[in-house]
Amino acid sequence: MKTAQTVLGVVILLFIGGIALLWTKLSPVPNTNNQSNQGEESILGCYAVTNSVGDRYTLNIGSQQGSVVSGGLEFYNYQKDSSIGTFNGLYKNGILLADYSFRSEGMDSVMQVAFKRSGNDFIRGYGPLNDDGTRFIDVDSIVFDPSSTMTVFKKGECANTSSSVTFPKGGESLVRGQKYTISWSGGQDPTQIFLIDTSLKSAGASVSIADRVYNVKNTGSYEYTVPKTLKPGTYELQVGNGLSKTFSII
Repeated sequence: MKTAQTVLGVVILLFIGGIALLWTKLSPVPNTNNQSNQGEESILGCYAVTNSVGDRYTLNIGSQQGSVVSGGLEFYNYQKDSSIGTFNGLYKNGILLADYSFRSEGMDSVMQVAFKRSGNDFIRGYGPLNDDGTRFIDVDSIVFDPSSTMTVFKKGECANTSSSVTFPKGGESLVRGQKYTISWSGGQDPTQIFLIDTSLKSAGASVSIADRVYNVKNTGSYEYTVPKTLKPGTYELQVGNGLSKTFSII
């Protein structure tokens, strides 16, 4: 009788041990990858590079959720074509690879950009692009050269470059040959002014004031005479990165 009880006790112990082992195997394993992403070094902040000519490039990282980052990106070239927009991308192993959505002279575009962390700064990368120049052919071939001009974005404070057009507000009818006072608030100094023909936007074209007005002192206003040669239609006015609502030229 005692032997039978002993055997029964051993069986029960083995059964309990088997259940415990099975429970351990079935229990969810902590996701170490997510924990790693949550502990990713913070790269939030503003990074900028300037030169003596007046060119200014700004990388402003405003959001970081694990490896997913987003923010603003601006390439201001003194008296040359410039662009300003936003980016969304991934930051992994010290490399930020993102899609840059921007507007330049009335044209909306998207291109791929790359930056590499170097100490507290970022180095912009360059490499072979596809036929339309919007994406890298091979991300492994991107070169990050700190000795190249305007490639090292230094960590620091960035000025608020946002601007807002206050006239025209939208809905007005401006007459060809007449003078108007364009007005705006905020933005960088100097700034740039463009008049955009909305009928040409789908083709990526625009009409600019006096063949693109660069180096406009940011006083908040500019005296402008609507050219008599402009065709009647619907237009937008862009001052810096601020864009008015549509208005008519008659």
